[in-house]
Amino acid sequence: MSKFDDAFEKFKDSTEDLAKEIKERASTLVTENGDKIDDALDKVRDKAKEMSKGQYDRKIDKAHAAAKEQIHKLDKGQGPDGPSTVG
Repeated sequence: MSKFDDAFEKFKDSTEDLAKEIKERASTLVTENGDKIDDALDKVRDKAKEMSKGQYDRKIDKAHAAAKEQIHKLDKGQGPDGPSTVG
């Protein structure tokens, strides 16, 4: 294995570890603050609808639902792509 390959593997391992740590912290924050996050998403949705005067309600509702879905996945220890592999 070359020096480059060795350095790349170390870099890859450290970034994977960092990504897992960030995901765990995000999941913890969502679990601890889920109600506040839901309330904030509802307020943002309502304000966006108000500002667009109903023109984009369907798109706003779709984005709101997608955001809530992702937040709830984090709350259950899952990422956007399914169950967490962090264990």
